[in-house]
Amino acid sequence: MHSIKTFWSPELKKERALRKEESAKYSLINDQLKLLNQENQKQAMLVRQLEEELRLRMRQPAPELQQQLEALFSENEHLQREIAILRDTIKELELRIETQKQTLQARDESIKKLLEMLQNKGMGKEEERQMFQQMQAMAQKQLDEFRLEIQRRDQEILAMAAKMKALEEQHQDYQRHIAVLKESLCAKEEHYSMLQTDVEELKARLDEKSRLVEKKTAAALSATHELAELRDHSEIKDRKINVLQRKLDLREATKKLQAAGAQNAKAGEDTAQAKKQLQEEFKKLDDARRQFEEQRRTVENKRKDVEEKEKALAELDRQLKKRKEQMDQMEASLRKAGGSTAAVSDLNRKLSDSQKDADQLKQQLDQTKEEAQRLTAETERLLQLVQMSQEEQAQKEKQIIDLQQSVRNLQAKLKSQQQAQAQREEDLTRARQSELAAMRDLETTLSQKDALATKLEESKMKIIDLEIELNESSLILSEVLKMPDGPEMNNIKRSKSFFELQKSGKVVDRLDKCKYSRSDNDLDKMHYKDKKREPPDLSKLTRKIFDLTKEIGIKNSKLIEQQRCISILEEALRENNNIAEFEQLLAVVRSKDERINELEKFVNKKCGSSPSDCKDKKRILELEEALKESVLIAAEREKVFYEEEQRRIETLRKMGKMEQRIRSLQNASALNCGTCSSVLKRLKRLEDALQHCQANRDHILRQLSHLVQDVLEGAISEKDTQIAELEVKGVLDESETNRYDTLKAERDRLLNRLKTENERILKLEQYSEPSPPSPGTLPVDITVTDELLQACDDNEEDIPATVL
Repeated sequence: MHSIKTFWSPELKKERALRKEESAKYSLINDQLKLLNQENQKQAMLVRQLEEELRLRMRQPAPELQQQLEALFSENEHLQREIAILRDTIKELELRIETQKQTLQARDESIKKLLEMLQNKGMGKEEERQMFQQMQAMAQKQLDEFRLEIQRRDQEILAMAAKMKALEEQHQDYQRHIAVLKESLCAKEEHYSMLQTDVEELKARLDEKSRLVEKKTAAALSATHELAELRDHSEIKDRKINVLQRKLDLREATKKLQAAGAQNAKAGEDTAQAKKQLQEEFKKLDDARRQFEEQRRTVENKRKDVEEKEKALAELDRQLKKRKEQMDQMEASLRKAGGSTAAVSDLNRKLSDSQKDADQLKQQLDQTKEEAQRLTAETERLLQLVQMSQEEQAQKEKQIIDLQQSVRNLQAKLKSQQQAQAQREEDLTRARQSELAAMRDLETTLSQKDALATKLEESKMKIIDLEIELNESSLILSEVLKMPDGPEMNNIKRSKSFFELQKSGKVVDRLDKCKYSRSDNDLDKMHYKDKKREPPDLSKLTRKIFDLTKEIGIKNSKLIEQQRCISILEEALRENNNIAEFEQLLAVVRSKDERINELEKFVNKKCGSSPSDCKDKKRILELEEALKESVLIAAEREKVFYEEEQRRIETLRKMGKMEQRIRSLQNASALNCGTCSSVLKRLKRLEDALQHCQANRDHILRQLSHLVQDVLEGAISEKDTQIAELEVKGVLDESETNRYDTLKAERDRLLNRLKTENERILKLEQYSEPSPPSPGTLPVDITVTDELLQACDDNEEDIPATVL
């Protein structure tokens, strides 16, 4: 009984109570592990959801967030591994407890059996006492062993509790970290949404600017088309004016100078009005440019402020990233610490410091958010101001377009005036050159006509002398032929001098002298001597014939000279449009020469063949008739020469009048050009102002084209970044592929637009380059002659010579 009492002693009850407590603790630990597993699963689900949200919201997550997520994943895996190890240890402990329970149950059963055996057998007290002592000793040993094992298990449980506390703290830290990450994600999402709104606003502004640019380009294209049409019309009109002006004669140019003074005054008034209008337009343009520059400076200042605020936000993000890195370092140090209390306290202190820093950063973030809200309000106000300024700018641009249109109209008018003036200058120079050429031709023709007149008079006199001499020579020849034939007479007739006598002209004087000095007695004597063939009279006759041959040679030389003069006269008469009359004269002269040649041939034949006297007489009569006809022809030629002389005198008189009128025109033009110097100066000033306007216009157009080019380049770079983001993402859904295609199409359209803008800039630069003046063009200072020609169109009266 004593042994049974000792067996059911309070120590065994304590052991049982301890076992129950251990089993309760193990059950609590199991429950806590199950809760931890559930929380870990929930955290894993949250992490997955956060990953999915991050993947959906941020297609390109930041590398820092990825690192943090990877760190969280690694820590989660580490915790899961630790939890699995703890589960394994708990299972081992449960198995050990079950084995111990089984051993205890077996011992209890053995003790019960022993008690029953003792009761049944009824052993003695000593044996029982010994048995009880042995059993007590064995039970005491087992008790000691169990106590040691329980202490060891208690220590393990304490260690596990410490680990559980550390894990709980770590889990709380992770939860806090996840909360911070959630807050940062919310902040990033808000920032991302703000950025998206800003980007959308910027896109809207860019679209508006692109629309404005397209409108401006369309207006510019329409203006260029209108300019081209106006240029075509102006060219057509210029061609018509040129055709009409070419139809004007030189005489009309003389009649146009009367209204030159009034036209110059009108042109001066028109140019002064145009200059005033241009100055007013330039002042308006300068005011509009100044206002536009001021608005642009204000917008740039506001943009700089916004950029500074964005830099401050970026700095705050960088500080937050640094704090996150510090938190990661602290967590890593916490993991390395492994659960020591000092490390835990240090880490708690660091965590509290980091929490304070995080609170400060949150406050700074709140401040930055407030500042960002204030900046957004300011930017909205600035956007409103910019919109107002854009509207004002649009109005100013409309005014500028109107001014440019007016400038273009003025330029077109000035250009048409310049072209008309240049054409008139060319016509005037042509007229002057033609006048000078006509004057030179008139002078040369006058000198030639004077020389020709003198030569004609001389040749006329010579021809008259020759005709007289021919008549006389024909008479002498008839007398010679009437002489009786003889051998000496035949020798004379055969001689060359006798044939040359027919061409001579001055034989007449000698023969007249011989004829008039000779008396009838001499003639009778000569007839008598001829009949008797006395040699002394024949010798005299031969002497006379030789003298006549000499004179005939002289006359032949003179005739050659006259023929040369006639050829010169022929050229002059052909130049003076008297070719028909000259050919008629040539025909007369040639017919005369042919008749003379026929006479020579006939005389030669007659002298060579010695025909009968009757035949000779008939031939002589025919020759006389031919000479009479030649005399008549010479008279007709003289009449023609007289008519030509009258015409020459009339042309000389007309040429004198023309020279007088040309001199009066030259003097009048010189006087007018002397008085129009002020008009030329004003015109030059207007042309300089026009060139300045054109240079300013080209500069403004280049600036606008460069601004459009910059906007297009910015839009193209933005499209390229968006396309690159989509390409980096890899696999795209249907909406993203459509967006990718639209972005590509917009980029291609912008590239084409940029190409056209570049070509337009090149065209503007080529158009703005000053073209060098051609060497044959006249200076601008003589453009006043256009007004003179315009004034002369209305007047057809001759300018009198008294202008001088």
